[in-house]
This record gives sequence, structure tokens and C-alpha cells, in this order.
Amino acid sequence: MELSVLISRDPDGTYVAISPTVPQCITRGKSAKEALDEHRERIRRHIAVSTDSFPDCIELRVVGEP
Repeated sequence: MELSVLISRDPDGTYVAISPTVPQCITRGKSAKEALDEHRERIRRHIAVSTDSFPDCIELRVVGEP
């Protein structure tokens, strides 16, 4: 499964990751990598709850980065 993810930076320096196809999953981190790693896990948990199956692999394609 591949999802696009947009990474932006808040004025306070926090990185924010959001996927347009799963807008309810928003994550933050001290670095872009941390926000992306957290985002991957949050999406895995969201899919597991929604479908009763835990995806083996989720690829995130960064489409915007500060």
C-alpha cells in the first residue's frame, strides 16, 4: 500500500505529517523523519481498526517537505 504524505513545518518548528487520503491521521515530530515514522504507525493502526487486518507494509511517498 502506498500513500502520499505532506510534511509541513509549524511556526514553532514542529513538523506535521498528513495524508490527503487519511486526513484524520495527523502526526507531529521534532524532525521530518520522526513525524513520518509516527505517521506510518498511526496509519497502520487506523487501517487495522477499520478493516480488522494489520497491513504488512505501508509506503509513504513524500509530496511536500519544508
